[in-house]
Amino acid sequence: MDGSSIRQTEILRGIQAFDFLAQAASCNTPAILSHLTNGKWHTCPVTLKNATEQGLILALIGNSKNSQKLQINQPVGITFQLDFQKIIFESTVIGYDSSITSAKHGNILIEPPDKIELMQRRAYHRQPVPQDLNVHVLFWHRGYACQSHCCPKDSYWQGKLLNLSAGGANLAVNSALADDFSIDQLIGLQFTPLPCEKPVLIEAQIIHFQPQPEQGSLTLGVEFLGLEACVEGRHTLHRLLDVVCRYESMNQQHTVAVS
Repeated sequence: MDGSSIRQTEILRGIQAFDFLAQAASCNTPAILSHLTNGKWHTCPVTLKNATEQGLILALIGNSKNSQKLQINQPVGITFQLDFQKIIFESTVIGYDSSITSAKHGNILIEPPDKIELMQRRAYHRQPVPQDLNVHVLFWHRGYACQSHCCPKDSYWQGKLLNLSAGGANLAVNSALADDFSIDQLIGLQFTPLPCEKPVLIEAQIIHFQPQPEQGSLTLGVEFLGLEACVEGRHTLHRLLDVVCRYESMNQQHTVAVS
């Protein structure tokens, strides 16, 4: 399969976008809402509940502290999966359910998006870094989501990129740094995924880590933040899609060469 197919995306506008979202809402499709508050990206789970001419109604799932930071006119990004596609779009909070006075509980209303983007879910499957590449990663502390009073002893670290997708990556760092990391920790990342290109600068959240005693390393799994909610993020997202495509093509060529 040609890796270039990952690049293929489809944009729906107007009534097509509305009908698509209405169909997703009729199935109570789960989604992730992201927003920038106080200089940091936050995410919270929601369900697409209903699509009307006034806007798209989202039901908040659980009692996420991040949803309490939402305000009227707050820009947000939405992403969800449907069949073999990943759907992303940006919008703005325009109201709450009439029975509540804040977004702590209940539903929120967001502006109907002028367009939505459909991407292949395959682009969100992590692609190993090709064997011929050695991609170094510089990353730094952006605060703990649950323990903002705790800071690691080092302000930045260096590691190696193991794999990459449009939604996240795995990194390898020295195992001696294990005490510096925590689940939900927010970090900034910078890496150059391919030679002779500009570095990618992105924010992420650690979602898991796993010691690798035999290699003397620690594998960090990170999820990228903020790619759906702004123009700059979408630009980075499309660049990541292109890199994942090229990684896939390079890995396929290597497989053919050694077979």
